[in-house]
Amino acid sequence: MQVTAFVPPPLGQAADTVRRRWDPLFGTLIDSHITLVHRLADHLTPDDVAGRVRQLAPIRARVTEVCRWVGDEIGLYLAVVDVDGGIAALRDALEVVQPPGLEYIPHVTLLHPSTATSGKVDAAWDELSGWRPNCDIVLDRVDVIDVRESGWRPLRTIALEGSDDGG
Repeated sequence: MQVTAFVPPPLGQAADTVRRRWDPLFGTLIDSHITLVHRLADHLTPDDVAGRVRQLAPIRARVTEVCRWVGDEIGLYLAVVDVDGGIAALRDALEVVQPPGLEYIPHVTLLHPSTATSGKVDAAWDELSGWRPNCDIVLDRVDVIDVRESGWRPLRTIALEGSDDGG
């Protein structure tokens, strides 16, 4: 299971349009999202997640620019900045332990490494590399999803209800 947050409109719609054009297979599997936890600990259920994150304040994030994965993986993504530490707080609440040698980088995948070809990535990069949404988004809910080859299936939507006024 994963924990993800779907990107609200209008940016989510714009990203979905790009994804469906350049990576139609991935673009039809799941809407534009930020994966907050790639693999939820086996002992946690969707109810456990709800109990741990419900009281968190909505997460503020800034989506900045199109980036390209470097190294063995190919693909494009929109970079995401954790404005107030909400993403980090959610990951802490869920006791996420990052595997050694891997860094968690919040992002919105545009062309996925498992479904995009290098030719598509190169062509999309040529067209999209100047796209800089530079916009703030508010994520007021998260989804626990079941990840399968045939697609991602939401198991539970959890509203983030806490306030940011200290109360």
